Amino acid sequence: MAIRAAVASGAKLTYKLLYNDAVAMTGGQPVDGKLTVESMANQVYWEGVKPVVVVTDEPDKYPSGISWPPGTTIRHRKDLEEVQKEMQTKPGVSAIIYDQTCAVEKRRRRKRGKFPDPDKRIFINQEVCEGCGDCTKKSNCVSVQPVETEFGRKRKIDQSSCNKDYSCQNGFCPSFVSVLGGEPRKFGAAFSDEELEDTFARLPAPAMPAGEGTYNILLTGIGGTGVLTVAAIAGMAAHLDGKGTSVMDMTGMAQKGGAVLSHIRIARSPEELHAPRLWNKSANLVIGCDMVATTSPATLDMVAPDTNIVVNTELVPTAQFQNNNKIDFSPEAQVAVLESVVGDRVAGVDATEIATELMGDSIYTNMFMLGYAVQKGLVPLTLGSLEEAIRLNGIKIRETLQVFNWGRLAAVDEKRLDTFRAKVGSSVIEEPISQTLDELIEKRVRHLTNYQNASYARQYSDFVDHVRARQRPAWAET
Repeated sequence: MAIRAAVASGAKLTYKLLYNDAVAMTGGQPVDGKLTVESMANQVYWEGVKPVVVVTDEPDKYPSGISWPPGTTIRHRKDLEEVQKEMQTKPGVSAIIYDQTCAVEKRRRRKRGKFPDPDKRIFINQEVCEGCGDCTKKSNCVSVQPVETEFGRKRKIDQSSCNKDYSCQNGFCPSFVSVLGGEPRKFGAAFSDEELEDTFARLPAPAMPAGEGTYNILLTGIGGTGVLTVAAIAGMAAHLDGKGTSVMDMTGMAQKGGAVLSHIRIARSPEELHAPRLWNKSANLVIGCDMVATTSPATLDMVAPDTNIVVNTELVPTAQFQNNNKIDFSPEAQVAVLESVVGDRVAGVDATEIATELMGDSIYTNMFMLGYAVQKGLVPLTLGSLEEAIRLNGIKIRETLQVFNWGRLAAVDEKRLDTFRAKVGSSVIEEPISQTLDELIEKRVRHLTNYQNASYARQYSDFVDHVRARQRPAWAET
């Protein structure tokens, strides 16, 4: 109707239509009916939209027999900006149809063997990376993330969220490394079933929160990482415990990369629940799977001074980082915000790092956080019902139960957890980043010695000493 109105009014306007192979706003459902890019192009053309340009990541994928409307052109997505500028010069109503499978759906289908999975993975050699951020600008991808190193902020690629788009390679950068046929370490490679069963069986039974009334849990996280699945499992566990429960998900406008909030209410019976949504200062517990979402105003409005908060201290870059790669990421500052509201009721755990090390995929972070909160005695659900809810979910049952128990172990015995982390390569302890000038100089001397020799490092140290000697009089005067 809007297109018809625009054509009828003689407006000069370009519509951008997305065909992403899924109804992503409602959970990645397949497109109903026989809607195709060809039928979309013909429909808008015969409504009076001219010209029509199809932009895609695979221009050669269309069969030769397609009946495109007259004047339709097929362009590669790298030409999108150029196409948009061309459309500005066209009279009347025009249209750009962007055809590319939803990135979240690609990952989901690849895991289920229903979509081609390229055997190439991209890594960034941080010894070479200069932190210019050109890869971020070229790809605008949230999987290109900052990493703080001794030599400044560099870049890394999150292998768990990478959609194998490879557009980050379009920048002029020698630090990219392509690995063909390699896969990240899968879970369980370093542990025997007997060892894990014995460890988890020794965990003490978690306590239950005190109180008889309705219990409100706010689950925060990032879209596309399984937040809604964790909320659904908690809701099913409450049902298995014979309790009343409601789960309301607030996913906003983005499934991947956007903030997601789940409101979970648990009562003795359904009759005690009169509204599914939490209100101002009503949360008994916040399970913060993402630091930024947890410290957002939408979350803090529901936090009271007596609210308990368990939060993942790994700070995942927001979409704003793509436009400003100098943003200061400070988990300490974020935790301080939470402490200013609830004091010492904040418990932080580096869930993303631990879950990725032990399971080989950061997608397990949220379930790790649930296990952590349960073992802390902050969730009014029995252990048996939670485990049964995981089984009923039916997706990667063994892995999910394992990471749930890793979270429980982290809550009561960090030393024991560290012994498992050491078995998968976490025994190498990275040196902290230099805090003083002398520490910085010492590490650079060591680095240059290893890179070439002591004589080469001495040239650097002698020059620094010379500059410091010249600067001392000026420092003394100030």
